[in-house]
Amino acid sequence: MHISATFVIKDDTELKNFKLSYQSVAPFVQSVHVVANGTETAQIEAYTKSQGGEYYYLPWSDDFSEQRNFIFSKVPKETDFIWWQDADDVLIGGEYLEQCAQMAQSTGKDVVYFAYWYGCRFDGVPSVATFKEVDIEHYRERLIRPGVIEWKGRLHETPVPVANANNNYTKFSYDENDRPIAVMHLSTMEDAVG
Repeated sequence: MHISATFVIKDDTELKNFKLSYQSVAPFVQSVHVVANGTETAQIEAYTKSQGGEYYYLPWSDDFSEQRNFIFSKVPKETDFIWWQDADDVLIGGEYLEQCAQMAQSTGKDVVYFAYWYGCRFDGVPSVATFKEVDIEHYRERLIRPGVIEWKGRLHETPVPVANANNNYTKFSYDENDRPIAVMHLSTMEDAVG
């Protein structure tokens, strides 16, 4: 099973959260691919390469879908599934990621949705250690078979099936005991609604 993780990041101002994000997923995937689009990205590039990831630069054109389609095109051809997350997201329960991918592959699923804890409450600076509770949760497609979607929309981009794709999907609900895997957005509840 080859899972390739992808990130879209603005610039070095996001380095602190990006390190947490990167470290949350890298041990559970076979390759990591990062595209930056801001003006100051030397620290992002250095960190990505120091961790064994692939770094790319694509100038910002006010279109997130362009960035996601670009970085999806950079994964190795042996990739079974692409995992994506943003620089301010943290994967919780990454040790279950391969199991979820194997289940999706064995049942012919192209897209897997996971719980996304978009608005959270923290006791201090947002982190896994200071997490208190989830206020806003929804499901996002996170694990995607290469070649079955393309991203559309310049903001809050959405993956849409390509021509002749079956668009078979499944959802893995967060379960504290059975499948404790989710994506946590490192924002406060106030950030999420404000």
